[in-house]
Amino acid sequence: MKRRFFLASLVTLLLPFALHAEYTRGVYGKLEYVLMHDNISDKYNSTDRKSFVQHYQLGYESFIYNPKLLTYDIGIGYYIDSSTSDVSSGASTTTSKNETKHTNYKAYLHFIKASNFPFTLYYEKIDSPIWSTAPDGTTLITYKTDKYGLYGRLKLDLFNLNYEYRVSESDKRESFLTETGNNKRFAVGIDKQFDENRTASFNYSHEIRDYTREDNGTFSDSWNDVVDSAYATYSWIISKKLSFTASANYMKNEYLDYEDITATTSLNWRPSHKHSETVSLTVDRTKTEDGTNNYLSVNESGSFNHTDNFTTNHSFQAYTARGDLYNLTLASATFGTSYRIPHSDTFSTSYGASVTGRTESYDYSDENITIADRNMLSYTLSSSLTKRFEEDMSSVTAGLSLYQLISTTSDATQRLTMNAGYNKEFTKQLGYYIKLYGTYDNNTYSAVDGNETERITKVFSVDNALSYWRAVGYNGKMTLKAGLLYSAGTFLNRVNPYGNFTFFYMLRRDLMFKSTAKVSNDTAYNVTSYTGSADLIYRIRKIEMRTGAQLSRQTGGTFGYRNHLNYYFRISRRL
Repeated sequence: MKRRFFLASLVTLLLPFALHAEYTRGVYGKLEYVLMHDNISDKYNSTDRKSFVQHYQLGYESFIYNPKLLTYDIGIGYYIDSSTSDVSSGASTTTSKNETKHTNYKAYLHFIKASNFPFTLYYEKIDSPIWSTAPDGTTLITYKTDKYGLYGRLKLDLFNLNYEYRVSESDKRESFLTETGNNKRFAVGIDKQFDENRTASFNYSHEIRDYTREDNGTFSDSWNDVVDSAYATYSWIISKKLSFTASANYMKNEYLDYEDITATTSLNWRPSHKHSETVSLTVDRTKTEDGTNNYLSVNESGSFNHTDNFTTNHSFQAYTARGDLYNLTLASATFGTSYRIPHSDTFSTSYGASVTGRTESYDYSDENITIADRNMLSYTLSSSLTKRFEEDMSSVTAGLSLYQLISTTSDATQRLTMNAGYNKEFTKQLGYYIKLYGTYDNNTYSAVDGNETERITKVFSVDNALSYWRAVGYNGKMTLKAGLLYSAGTFLNRVNPYGNFTFFYMLRRDLMFKSTAKVSNDTAYNVTSYTGSADLIYRIRKIEMRTGAQLSRQTGGTFGYRNHLNYYFRISRRL
């Protein structure tokens, strides 16, 4: 009798776990060991750091009686970093030994996940020390975060409601700096699906933020902040050709003494696949410690594809600002067109034109700022061509555009832009390209103080490169690229030769090798940079081993010689 009772009790206890085993992971974790060697040096100092890192993670995910009632995920992580640093400056060397330990925790309780009212309680403790290595020494930076809270969802007949309450405490420490923060946030969101064509949502959050900073005991700063924000949306697909959207946004920040509310509506009309129109209205009210301003913007834009090669477009805008800060009235209209002529399957030309009229009226509350009212007219003319040479496996592109702006004040702009390109494939693996770009910009404008300024800008650049790739064996690939960038003009003249190399090979299904190398030079600052890496990765079942090295070196320039060498060995196993 006792044996039957024991078996019945055992089956009653274990049967739910057997039936729902696929819902949870059970025991999980990770073991990781890392050996790392870092060497960073410049022309004055050198730091050599050797470290041994141990990382242990263990977690357990399961449920109580039934996963529909309660599932939980608890975990712990333990980290040990034992290091030795040698800092050399001139003829002297200083050796220091450090051991850093930290522990992380987490606990998540998920209640009634399959119901209409699921919610989760959680807590996490995160400790993340980071060693910063420089030529003149090492610095330990610690980041500590404790956060806990509650989030969930209510699936009601009328709407769905999401909610969250979160408390977060943070602490950052380094050699001469301490920063602490304490945040509390409450958020709620509502979404409603009226039917397949209409949806609405509303989100609100209230956050209290406290911040303190101390710098070497000589400087301290602290502030308290309360931020409220709300966002609402509504969308309605009225028909296949017409849709409507609306949104409203509210933001208030007590620390910045800032408050803003914005509302936007938009109507999209697409009478055919060739024609589309959009009308939008935006209203905004902004309040700061300097005063309050109101803004209103009305926009309309549309396009019409007369043929596959001919398109026209237009846009209109009316904008006004009124308040304590400044008054502004702006109106503009733009009309444009583009036309493409396919002369053959391999040759085509394109042409474009647009014209914009704009009027502006200013009134600043600051008597020291005076901006004259003005009317402006601008136009853009552009043309381009594309030619492919299929037998020669090459192509040519070229483009030219002219922009000019005139106004009732002294403001004026003339800009001429040219570009050209040539691409050539010698073989499927070997290719070459060259790109040319040039612009001439003559800009005249009136400053706030009323003085007139003229500025002429000239820019010319060339980018060309030769690239090569090939398959290596059955599972490998190698790429090479060498090029030259040249730029000259009003600002800095410079030449940048560069070269890139990548190599990848799957030695076996579970063994991979990859390497990269880059070299570049900047004549403007007389700096030459070298970078390279090599990594070998081996995976077998749940075990992964990695070993590799990275090198970066820079010569010349203001800082002179700088070098960073890192090599490592990492082995990890998932439980």
